[in-house]
Amino acid sequence: MANNYMLLSSYHGSNEYENRSADVLKTVDLDKNYYGIRMISNGESLAIEWYPNHSECYAESAAENFVLGVKDYEGYDSSESWAYGGMHTLLLIISKVCSACLHLQKSVV
Repeated sequence: MANNYMLLSSYHGSNEYENRSADVLKTVDLDKNYYGIRMISNGESLAIEWYPNHSECYAESAAENFVLGVKDYEGYDSSESWAYGGMHTLLLIISKVCSACLHLQKSVV
């Protein structure tokens, strides 16, 4: 979606997911910039997911979910994900946290 972006932060997996990392990205030089993540496995970039209607907090949660094995890239075998069955509940919790984060950001500005 975007060609010009900057790296904001990186997340790294551990234990059984030590081969995973994710970068939080932000587009630059657009009328409306947005956030996304680059998913990396064994040092190879799998894909970049962009979240045009979400906050930086949302992208950070997605990156953390990927390195923890909660979020999978479509090309992954979902059986490697330790929390696959409880993913929906966990994503709902993270969504509520992100909503609170966004609310705090708006109240500070």
